[in-house]
Amino acid sequence: MCVDTNYADVLGHVVDVREIEGVKKRSRLLEICNASIRDLRGKVVGVTLYRDIASGFFEDMLEKGQGASVVAVFTGMAVDSSSSEYYLDLEIPEVQEFRANLLIQQGNPVPEKTPAQKLAESWRTIEQLKSLDPEEYDEDTMFLCRVSLIDIDCSSGWCYLGCDTCQKSMYGAPRKYKCGRCTGPQGNISAADVARSRGQFNGTS
Repeated sequence: MCVDTNYADVLGHVVDVREIEGVKKRSRLLEICNASIRDLRGKVVGVTLYRDIASGFFEDMLEKGQGASVVAVFTGMAVDSSSSEYYLDLEIPEVQEFRANLLIQQGNPVPEKTPAQKLAESWRTIEQLKSLDPEEYDEDTMFLCRVSLIDIDCSSGWCYLGCDTCQKSMYGAPRKYKCGRCTGPQGNISAADVARSRGQFNGTS
């Protein structure tokens, strides 16, 4: 098995199970099964299972039936680890408490937030952004922060010739400028003055 942290124990509601597929690893063909589970905070965690554990988990989920509400516990998860195990719907206090809370959440769904509410909740100061715990947010989570520009480093010049598409530096060529990164039609590339973003900022609340 494999998750973000090796040898971690994960408890959650199974929300997605992919078909068994084969992948090459060190010249060997391994069977894997990708699954997704959701914790009580609503965070979805991806889990990859290997070899016999992958096929066993996939078959067990098929027996449960499509649409079944399954709470899974994954222990000792690491790539190719023989200590990796999974358990479905265990009769232990932790799973029973999780399922009880899950039923409460399903019976009282949280209303979808309006764009205005999402915008208001996304504001952070620079100090708050520095102290964020990445484990509490999905990778695509975005925040808004209002800052004031107080200083600009002009030691390398205030501006440079940049590509409109990717903002990378452009170099001179006969009768035109070229971008060293973009390879699209020349009509999509033009010289543009792009201000350097290096500087110091003051965060506001």
